[in-house]
Amino acid sequence: MFTIKEELLIEGLQVEGNLNWIYSEVWNNFPLTNSLVRALSLGLIMEMLTDGLVTVGNIDAGELWLGTNGDAVIRIASEWVRDWPDGPSRNATVLGPELSNTPHGDDVARSLKVSGGTYSVGIRGDEDEDEDDDFPERPIMDQILIEGLDDWLDPGTVLSAAVTPELTDEESRQLGLGLVAELLADELVVPGEMGPGWIFSPWTLSPGDALERIATTWITEFPNETLYPGAIAWLELTPKARRRAENYLKHEATG
Repeated sequence: MFTIKEELLIEGLQVEGNLNWIYSEVWNNFPLTNSLVRALSLGLIMEMLTDGLVTVGNIDAGELWLGTNGDAVIRIASEWVRDWPDGPSRNATVLGPELSNTPHGDDVARSLKVSGGTYSVGIRGDEDEDEDDDFPERPIMDQILIEGLDDWLDPGTVLSAAVTPELTDEESRQLGLGLVAELLADELVVPGEMGPGWIFSPWTLSPGDALERIATTWITEFPNETLYPGAIAWLELTPKARRRAENYLKHEATG
C-alpha cells in the first residue's frame, strides 16, 4: 500500500498540491488529534522538501519561495500555530503556498505507479476530532515543554511524547519533525550541542537552518532507528517556553 507521501507524489503528476489538500489527506488517514495532524502534515512537507521531491511557492504565478526548505516550513508552521493554536479543524480552509513535484519527484511518482501499489482508504469519518479521552489530558505541546523544565529535550523525547502505535517509523519521524518545526517556529526551544561538563552550546543558526539540519540528519542517519538521548541535537527551553510550562502547571494545580 502506498504511503501518504507516495500518494501525494502520484497525485502531483496531474495537479499542484496545496496545504489544505495535504492536511485533509493526513486528517482522513490517521486517528490523531487536530494538533498532531498539523504536526504530521508539517513534517511530511519538510521531508518531501528535504528529499528534493517537491518545491514550494506560488506555483501558478511561477514564483518559488526564497530561502531554505527549513525557512519555508518554519513560515508555514508559524502561520498554522498562530491561526489554529489547537490545530485546524476538519473543515477549516488551510491557506498557504502550493507544492509542485520536482522532476525527481515526478520520476519517483511514475515508478510508484508502475509498481502497482494500492491506495490507502481513509479511516476517519466526517466527525471532527479534538483532544478527548483517547489522548493525553495535557495538550501535546504543553506536555513536551513540561518535560523540558527538568532536563534538556531532544528530537527523540519530543517524539516519544506524541508517538502512537498507529504510525510507522517513517510517519513517526514526520510527526517528530513537525513538532520540532512548531517548537522552533514559536520560539520555544533553542537547538544546540552539549559540551564538556554538560555545558549547552547553542547553534548559531536561524530556525529554518536549524530545522533543515535536524531534518537532514534524521532522514539520512536515523531513517528507521530509535533516537538515543541527544541524537541530532539538544533542545533548550527559551524563557517564553518556561513561563508557558510553569503557568500551565500552576493552572493545573489550582484546577
